[in-house]
Amino acid sequence: MSKNPRSVTNADTFTGERIREARVAAELSQTALGEALGVSFQQIQKYEQGVNRLSSNRLMQVAKATKKDVTFFLPGDHTKRSIDDPAMSKFLTTKEGQHIASNFFKIAPSMRATLVDLVSHFARVG
Repeated sequence: MSKNPRSVTNADTFTGERIREARVAAELSQTALGEALGVSFQQIQKYEQGVNRLSSNRLMQVAKATKKDVTFFLPGDHTKRSIDDPAMSKFLTTKEGQHIASNFFKIAPSMRATLVDLVSHFARVG
């Protein structure tokens, strides 16, 4: 039995995760991104979940709206992270994760170590 060529692939899922990551980083709601693209927020949800594929034109619209290069959304060596961890990817797609990541190195190194200890403590108790 051959695989349906229209079924969701790892590349679709990757692109969807990157759309969410870029949208959150640009501080856009799904509604705001949808308005910029001329689609509903539900359609943005489907793109982010990798359920619906995007045309190249639509992907360029997403790139423009989020101020990212279109290659940001495509799988390949240029997009590999040093940590290929699903939890890290999920963390970076949240507002809180983006905020923490963008401000982490603004904190003095000694305070960063204290912050890491505090987070580890909360993770153990929580």
